[in-house]
Amino acid sequence: MTRIKIVQKGWEGFSSNLGTTVFKDGIAECDEREAVRIGAIVQIMRLDDEDNEDGVINVGHEITLTKDLSAEIQPPLQTAEALAKLKAEEEPDESEEAETEKDPVVKWTEESLEKIADENGIKGLREIGEPLGVKSTKISELIDKILEVQNAA
Repeated sequence: MTRIKIVQKGWEGFSSNLGTTVFKDGIAECDEREAVRIGAIVQIMRLDDEDNEDGVINVGHEITLTKDLSAEIQPPLQTAEALAKLKAEEEPDESEEAETEKDPVVKWTEESLEKIADENGIKGLREIGEPLGVKSTKISELIDKILEVQNAA
């Protein structure tokens, strides 16, 4: 049997049942499985034979201590606006008109729009289609409509 003690603020002197475990003044005896269940509800400590605190009983706490948890840092997603600027930088327009304009006109290809859809989903395509007055709920239709409006202009 495992001796446990409730240490969560406001529960320290708890005297009643919690599940099938009977507490008196915040201390109880139960099997290890029940201790883990109670530890998921309130903060508890394991007690040794001399009633000294002998460690936290909390599944989440144990996982963070015993498992090698890491997360790969991903670069931020590029917005359609950032992709348009990159595309404009890659293909500079040599005419004087393009130099005087603040935002160069971007000619989208089906491949470039598909790449944006792969990287940013339909949201990225909607950012491109919105100024053109193009809307759709399907990626393929949105690409077709953007190309159609762009080529008509």
